[in-house]
Amino acid sequence: MYDKFPNQMRNIILIGTLIENFKQNAIPIEVFDMTMDDYEEFLEMRRRLMADKIKAYYNTL
Repeated sequence: MYDKFPNQMRNIILIGTLIENFKQNAIPIEVFDMTMDDYEEFLEMRRRLMADKIKAYYNTL
């Protein structure tokens, strides 16, 4: 499917897919700018995202 698009368009589609995957799996987008030293911050951010995801689901019940 992706071979029908020029490289720039393919990269945009793949980045969009990656970002959507991060959202679905509660991975903060800031992970791209983080290092090993930021692991605790990453965990804190991910906990908040997971809590928001659980709260949104709970509110649909």
